[in-house]
Amino acid sequence: MTQTERTLITIVTICAGLSAGVFFAFSTFVMPALNKLRAPEAIRAMQEINRAAPNGPFMLVLFGPLIPLAWLVIALIRRSSGATAYVAVGTACFVAGLLVLMAYHVPHNNALDKIDSTGSGAGKSWRDYYGGWTAWNHVRTLAFTAATALFTLALRTD
Repeated sequence: MTQTERTLITIVTICAGLSAGVFFAFSTFVMPALNKLRAPEAIRAMQEINRAAPNGPFMLVLFGPLIPLAWLVIALIRRSSGATAYVAVGTACFVAGLLVLMAYHVPHNNALDKIDSTGSGAGKSWRDYYGGWTAWNHVRTLAFTAATALFTLALRTD
């Protein structure tokens, strides 16, 4: 493995780990804490979180690794190094986490943003949102955690 490849894997490992940590925090204490609030408060809080989340640093950590990952997979497959399988499967896990985010969380967050937190259906809206959102967040947490582990193993190989 070249020094450039090792550096890129280190960067994507850090990004995957940071993403896994953010999503782990939501699964283990942010969402459970919000769920203890009254529905209008929980909805307003989550609406603000969802508005704040797409910021430069978070988006860079979340989506920035895609180009180096594509390059790494191609470069490592050409040489079939010992790290190739770890990087390829880690990349698949990373992309799976992004797909869950884009296919499930973004549309549900956008729908929640349109909810009137003081409306009569706020309680049902929050319950419907909370259950599915949290379950799928566990999935993306596992995907990014697996990616982190696999990229770490790639660094230990070669």
